[in-house]
Amino acid sequence: MRILKLVVVGMVGAAVIFLAGWLYGRGGKTDLADALQAADVRLSLATARAAALDARVGLYNLNFGDAARRLDDAKTALETGRRQIQAWDNAAADQAAADAIERITEAQRLAARVDQSANQQVAEAVAAIDAAIAGLPPPPPRAP
Repeated sequence: MRILKLVVVGMVGAAVIFLAGWLYGRGGKTDLADALQAADVRLSLATARAAALDARVGLYNLNFGDAARRLDDAKTALETGRRQIQAWDNAAADQAAADAIERITEAQRLAARVDQSANQQVAEAVAAIDAAIAGLPPPPPRAP
């Protein structure tokens, strides 16, 4: 009887230690997952911003074909970022991303007509992308 009691106490102790270790290991993972999602959204928006700025260079150099490709890249990255923002229910950043997509679409239309005013639309799209990035939660502080 005494051996059975020791075995039961040992099993309960092992279960408690296992549960405590599992909870300790699990703690903080949601914060890391949130930080990873935020970084992924920022990456999508930064990629869109870079492609839009590259399109502006193409428009300035009167290279409308290259500008159209870069605008398409920017629009794809923006749509990816917007889907991620919508999953967070961040209305301000979502509206800014939607505005940027609208401006990029208009710039694509103007670039297809070989119209230099597409450059102004891209500039407004970059400002909207910056507003979308500003509307995201700040990144977590870096560990020393």
